[in-house]
Amino acid sequence: MTNDTIAAIASPEGSGALGVVRVSGPDVLAVARSLLSWREAPEPARARLARVRDEDELLDEAVAVYFKAPRSYTGEDVLELSCHGSSCVLRRVLEAAIRAGARLARPGEFTRRAFMNGRIDLAQAEGVLALVSSRTDRARRLAMAALAGGLSRRVRHLKEMTLDLLALGEALIDHPDEPIAPLSRDEAQGRLDALSEEMGSLLEGLRRGRLLREGARIAIGGRPNAGKSCLFNALLGTERAIVCDEPGTTRDAIEETADIEGLSCVLTDTAGLRSQARDRAELSGIARGKEALRAADLVLFVIDASAPPSAEDESSREDIETAAKTSVLPALRVLNKSDLGTHEAWSQGGGIAVSAKTGAGLGALRAAIRSAFSLDPMGESEPAMAASLRQAEDLRSALKEAEAARRLCRESDAGIDERALAHLREVFERLGSMLGEGSPEEILDAVFSRFCVGK
Repeated sequence: MTNDTIAAIASPEGSGALGVVRVSGPDVLAVARSLLSWREAPEPARARLARVRDEDELLDEAVAVYFKAPRSYTGEDVLELSCHGSSCVLRRVLEAAIRAGARLARPGEFTRRAFMNGRIDLAQAEGVLALVSSRTDRARRLAMAALAGGLSRRVRHLKEMTLDLLALGEALIDHPDEPIAPLSRDEAQGRLDALSEEMGSLLEGLRRGRLLREGARIAIGGRPNAGKSCLFNALLGTERAIVCDEPGTTRDAIEETADIEGLSCVLTDTAGLRSQARDRAELSGIARGKEALRAADLVLFVIDASAPPSAEDESSREDIETAAKTSVLPALRVLNKSDLGTHEAWSQGGGIAVSAKTGAGLGALRAAIRSAFSLDPMGESEPAMAASLRQAEDLRSALKEAEAARRLCRESDAGIDERALAHLREVFERLGSMLGEGSPEEILDAVFSRFCVGK
């Protein structure tokens, strides 16, 4: 428990019908006595109408609720004052609370205290941030699932699986003379397979959650004059990018948000890929386009299917395939300008025939994009999970270590040896980091600094 008392305005800036001032810490009742003239602790979790004063000056009439530790959001004594929503009123009430013994809270400090006092783990804390930041009902549902402990339960189960393997493996090594039944190679392999598969499943759920929360990044690439900008406009349903017959007119990456089959997407129109740029501006545009391709969740490789294959088509294909290796998804080949006919050389190798000019085939392309992300309309094939980038990286690292242990087990006749145990220890540590267990102050500072003051 902390030894100081904090206060902050816990509602958005600006005027409204109501605004909330929150106070948390060991001196909450002293602050309440100063502001509200309470002589004794009120009944917890019961709303009371109270006059808020700063010494002899009446500031407001508010609804006051006292939460007694540990049954509060932070795990400490908490006072919440629902005042009239004037920014002036809220500021004066906050100033009075500070004069009464509180200090101004830092960003995320209330939630950080909830974490430090064991009310929530770090995964749930980041669920709070996701909930506050949610802009759609789907994002809200994902955030609520994380806040309710859905992600935490999955991670704790993975930790238990890892701990079982660690305990048995280390017991066999540390106590070779004890009558402990060793794991056979096949049994150890099976348990490591199950651990990796569950991690991979959860990582896929995190990927789905990010796509449903933030939208998918889709880059449109190909050689100059393949019709990329025209396709970009067609998918947006508006003339956003300049389209003309002269190749190389797109000099920078252009981004816009689009709804594709109910999936929020960020579309990026990139400069045409070719080895011989005409000037420095085009060369810079190509470099930025390649960056956008590498950052994308999915790449649309656009081909002018009415013309025969060229060296530029082959060069752009290589660039796009290189970029696509950074994504879990392959590039989708789009055979554009189908209204002009399709050259026989493009009839092999697959692809989606479209005409960005007439709109033919766009429905099939949209469906293929949705299918590429393996998301049904509600994203429930593999339960989507809300998680931060930090948590996803921790899980990805844990999976990498688990895969290393699997490889060693396959190569060993003894099942889980000391080398595999070293990797499993890293798995256990990375999973614990997802929940904030043993996290250094720098990580906690980085997480909670993203919160607003008052939360």
